[in-house]
Amino acid sequence: FLILKPKLSINCVFLFNLCRSTEFSSKFAVRALGTSHSHQRVSPADFLNLSILIPTESLLNSFHEKVSPMMDICNTLRLKNTNLRQTRDLLLPKLISGELDVSDLDIDTDEIQPKKGGIHIPNSLKDRLHSDEKILGGKPVIRGTRLAVEFILELLEHGWSKEQVLENYPSIERKDIVACLAYQQKATDAPVSG
Repeated sequence: FLILKPKLSINCVFLFNLCRSTEFSSKFAVRALGTSHSHQRVSPADFLNLSILIPTESLLNSFHEKVSPMMDICNTLRLKNTNLRQTRDLLLPKLISGELDVSDLDIDTDEIQPKKGGIHIPNSLKDRLHSDEKILGGKPVIRGTRLAVEFILELLEHGWSKEQVLENYPSIERKDIVACLAYQQKATDAPVSG
């Protein structure tokens, strides 16, 4: 641990970021004494003899104005993350044990991605579309077929009408094509035509 007190001409924001820089750390590493990594130390004399470039006062002030708000945001987010971790650690055991019941909560899980295999299909489209890593490498397909959603969309983009698609692929229904378009809308925010 180092306690550094800047001279009046050097602000704390610059000094803090200087000490965290890779270049500054590497200067310490080559001067470290000791047998193990956890017991290595830099002598005060070596530390005080380190050469650094000090920017002009106007440059230091400009750096402080730009970086200080960012550091404040980082500190605020760090505190929020700590709070969220503590909240999670308190709630998770209660959720797992069933002490907390969340079954009646209106929680939209539609955008949660699958943890393994396949691509996420929104709940509203799962009756028409399917994704399994064993079918076309996990590409979304029309349920019960090996017709990829992207294939149907490409046909439509190349000028095929819905009637032509249905005529050439009788195993699918108009609602399947609408589901493909809805999937595209959810993925790209493109308008859906019914």
